[in-house]
Amino acid sequence: MIGLNIGSGQRPFKSNDHIKWVNVDSISRTDHVPDVICDGRHLPQDTGSVDFVVLHHVLEHFGCGEADDMVDEAYRVLKPGGSLLVFVPNLRTICERWLQGQYDTTLFMTTLYGAYMGDEEDRHKWGYDNVSLANSLRRLPWDQVGFFNGRGIPGADIAQDWWILGAECIRGQHEHVLILTRNNLNLTKRTVESVQRQNMPTAIHIIDNGSTDGTVEWAQSHNILMHAFPANVGVSGGWNRGLMSLFSDSRISRVFVINNDVVLPPFFMRELISYDAPFVTGIAVDNMEIIKELGARQPLQPNPDFSAFMIRRQAWEKIGIFDYRMKLYCSDTDYHVRGHRLGVGMFKVNVPYYHERSSTINHATPEERSQLHAQANKDREAFHSLYNCLPGSEAYAALFK
Repeated sequence: MIGLNIGSGQRPFKSNDHIKWVNVDSISRTDHVPDVICDGRHLPQDTGSVDFVVLHHVLEHFGCGEADDMVDEAYRVLKPGGSLLVFVPNLRTICERWLQGQYDTTLFMTTLYGAYMGDEEDRHKWGYDNVSLANSLRRLPWDQVGFFNGRGIPGADIAQDWWILGAECIRGQHEHVLILTRNNLNLTKRTVESVQRQNMPTAIHIIDNGSTDGTVEWAQSHNILMHAFPANVGVSGGWNRGLMSLFSDSRISRVFVINNDVVLPPFFMRELISYDAPFVTGIAVDNMEIIKELGARQPLQPNPDFSAFMIRRQAWEKIGIFDYRMKLYCSDTDYHVRGHRLGVGMFKVNVPYYHERSSTINHATPEERSQLHAQANKDREAFHSLYNCLPGSEAYAALFK
């Protein structure tokens, strides 16, 4: 086994026959030289490569929300089934004891504010009780979040006392990614490769809509085919089939749904996860160079882009399935309208991804193009019959006011 002791400071862990501990810190001290010197928010370890990550009295040294990236990074490097162990002063407990005259004031102040004696690293900048710590950790889809049970961890010098609050988070299996395909195998391969380069473990599920170019056979050979329809049932039918199947597993809290003509940058999924909204999309661009770097974090924006989105369980359960009456087009805008009317926040964020727009039309045969255009007109008619307008019009925009 491999464990990371992040923020090891003056308390390094020792490797043994059971586990190899890697002590990580942002600085080197005269009394302790860490194995790795780096920012704990940017670890050199590979995704899904370690069994334990320990944050032993680390989080309180960061201000409100500043430690979130470190917890995200721990989530990334943990293997499925791995554990994050977090230990912080229990602010509620120490305050109660001090107010009752059961805790020395100097010790109380030291525990509350840190043993600051000129070294900024020793300051405490935030505090937790059992509820606030659990809430901060539950941003991520851990299989379990609970109190640490006090068991011995080989080589780990973990302090346990009445004033210490310990939590354990167990990493779920994977982030689930649903990809709808209809021919264009080369584009699908490129999309799948970009998912596999994400900085967190993923499980890919392909729903195929009657491909005839070897897509089904290729997906089967890579164990990523969820279902193959003999004919094209459309976008709504494919998405519904995949999402109903995935969300039938109560352990899955969210699903990424992406077109087979997109390329995701490695940070895409992790960034979308970081936004606390039930439905989040990135921003599609037509230049591969743009997706090489993540831009500045910005507030949530309206007008989600359905070619690469993350849908959380609460959105799916409240809005329901995509409307089968709109087979290929407009079902996404219909979903947006329905979500808006139900009070479900649906947003895009400043996280770019490449989208080769109109790839279905551009790669279709003349006969298929004719069928696609005919179906598009039917889908627009269905949308118009519901909302008395078409997507992109002023009347459509007014639906969201």
